[in-house]
Amino acid sequence: MPKIAIATLVKFNENDYNRWEDNLIIVRNKSIKENYHNLCDLIIFHEGNLKDDYVKKIMNLSCVHFPIKFVEIPNFKLSNKEFETLKPKMMDIGNVRTGYSSMCRFWSYIFLDYLKEYDYLIRIDDDCIVLNDIQPIIDNLNNNYLSFPFLSSEDYRVGLKDFIKEYFNIDSADDRLSVPYTNFCAFNLNKIKANTKILNLFKKIEENQYIHTHTWNDTLIWGMVMKYILNEEDYSENRNVKYIHLSHLDYVN
Repeated sequence: MPKIAIATLVKFNENDYNRWEDNLIIVRNKSIKENYHNLCDLIIFHEGNLKDDYVKKIMNLSCVHFPIKFVEIPNFKLSNKEFETLKPKMMDIGNVRTGYSSMCRFWSYIFLDYLKEYDYLIRIDDDCIVLNDIQPIIDNLNNNYLSFPFLSSEDYRVGLKDFIKEYFNIDSADDRLSVPYTNFCAFNLNKIKANTKILNLFKKIEENQYIHTHTWNDTLIWGMVMKYILNEEDYSENRNVKYIHLSHLDYVN
């Protein structure tokens, strides 16, 4: 029986935690409870600034039947020294200053370091409300690296197409890249951590800080893994899984 984590990453507003956005995590947790009935740990990644009464609020109001674990990660934003060092190379300073690029870095590969005791991860962001049974997306992980409810396509960010051609030694890349909706995405952690091609790609991206300097996001990076490292039978799209992505006011599937 695989050990499963269902995780999200919360960005806490210290000045006001009664906004509707900060209560979404509770609605999300309840929707998971209603649509998943097996064993798992519910993990909430945070930057160490959650107030005790906010933690108690989540624990008391979520009403879930599985453990909720709060896992602290380093603060997303670059230090002033790091920022000044990378600034001349940055294509979009705003995405770095708001912490967006650091969030993308976390969900591209940093999360692997925090889930060593687990076999499977299901990432369900705090703005995603589950509408039906999520067991099928987990079952699909038995033979796959990743499983997701929806496959889309996205334009390349600056420098990514050239990187792909050079890194994978190919002459051309498609005009757009097929990518998974990573706001609700399941990962077979054991398969990923055993694949040196995937890990070496992550190492190359990290060494060159491309996520900070070029704002490559996690959807594109996982799309690149799917396209140029994995085979089509190594991942699965499960359109039977349905949810609401509230940040975009969008029903998925």
